[in-house]
Amino acid sequence: MSGDRASGYVTEIEYTGGFYPELGPVRLGFAAQAAGLGSPDPGLPFTYLELGCGQGRSTALHAASLPHGRFFAADLNPAHIRNARALSESAGLANVTWLERSFAELLDEDLPDLDFITLQGVYSWISAENRRHVAELVRRRLKPGGLVYLSYNALPGWTAAAPLRRLMADHASLGTGPLEGRIRDAVGFAGALRDAGARYFERNPAAASRLDQIAEKSPAYLAHEYFNRDWTLFYFADVAAEMAEAGLGFAGSAHLMDRVEALTIPAAARPALAGIHDPTFRETAKDFITGQPFRRDVFVRPGARPAPDPVLALVTPREACPGRVAVPAGDFRMEGAVHGTVLDTLAGEPQPLSSLLALPALAERGHGLGLEAVMTLVGLDLIGPALPRAGLPGRLASTRRFNAAMLDRQRAGLESSVHLASPVLGSGVEVNLLEGLTLSAWRDGAGDPARFVWNVLAGRGQRLVKDGRTLESEAGNLTEIAERIEAFAAGRLLVLSQLGVAE
Repeated sequence: MSGDRASGYVTEIEYTGGFYPELGPVRLGFAAQAAGLGSPDPGLPFTYLELGCGQGRSTALHAASLPHGRFFAADLNPAHIRNARALSESAGLANVTWLERSFAELLDEDLPDLDFITLQGVYSWISAENRRHVAELVRRRLKPGGLVYLSYNALPGWTAAAPLRRLMADHASLGTGPLEGRIRDAVGFAGALRDAGARYFERNPAAASRLDQIAEKSPAYLAHEYFNRDWTLFYFADVAAEMAEAGLGFAGSAHLMDRVEALTIPAAARPALAGIHDPTFRETAKDFITGQPFRRDVFVRPGARPAPDPVLALVTPREACPGRVAVPAGDFRMEGAVHGTVLDTLAGEPQPLSSLLALPALAERGHGLGLEAVMTLVGLDLIGPALPRAGLPGRLASTRRFNAAMLDRQRAGLESSVHLASPVLGSGVEVNLLEGLTLSAWRDGAGDPARFVWNVLAGRGQRLVKDGRTLESEAGNLTEIAERIEAFAAGRLLVLSQLGVAE
């Protein structure tokens, strides 16, 4: 479906733009520290490379929020690199180098030694030869104590739906014309088989459900997720073995909820895990219990690195933090005297982990249970890893430029929801269309923010929906917009201000 240089990877359709927080140096450092390992300190100068960066959103945002880092990002699609450079220029980023390179070509690139190397999803979509190029690049360039982030489609979670992908890919390969049309035809063909009562779908309801999800996605997304020539599903043990050949050891998941078994493993299954001491087989068993279809793993090269005292910040408004949460393991109830104490403390300002563990409510539980309570809140995305205050002014200047560029894109109709850069988190925070337009109104000094938002929406022919009903009148929309702005100002804006996203 593409040229020899691309090695079967789709290049004729651009991939969708997206932000992935797991790629961030602060989160990756925290993931290693949570495993008791040293890591590169993202508060100090570092070097970073993203392989297969797509439209470059994640690298650009992290570069804006961490201007003291030196970032490199590579993709073989010329359109992706053009778009990434344009975003970088509009945001005034001077610490990113965009490289239009294949993995093989990067082996000869004049790169510095690296603290972080990241790949989002692409490991499942490249050939065995290109995976060897990745391993060789890691061997040559990753510093001792450096981290690699690797996400990929995993077994056994993908087992039931894998034949569906093969069916669609084979159908598309037999067609003619542009890939976008062949993708639509392939999805339609699979749907016709399901509707005709094909037993595969009857016996694999997960595949039927996935097909419904696929039908709602754009061809730009599907082309890269399902229609590359190479498409490999991995057991964790096999990826760990490939990384071990490159000199790396497993440091844990960058999806921080996975670090807390009370959130992900049903109580009835925990005794089975208790007797497993081999870390690789333990991960395999966990994947069988959870049906994990997509892993987000962190690997580390052995080497002496200090373990900084990580900082944590509130990322959900305190009043919006629930007392009870539905999680993969079942129903999780917060303990007010423990979890509530941490949330109340962080509602004031970010705190080092050591300070949280010293709170009487946590200290009396012992280090292990106290740390588990903090990690639970991290896993639920109520709090998150952050940066020390040192260097904040420089980070704030950089994120202001980036966020202004993203809000301008949103106002121009190029984006709906956008991720803005936080100089406190060193990562991104999502704001929806109304929130973003409100921030633009305040930035521009609009006397009537509701009118500002309405003028933008009306110019696009958009209307708000309330209680399942579209508001058609201008007066009705203005009233609803004003109410939502008031709720935003009284709630989430307070957290955004604390995180340096809004001023």
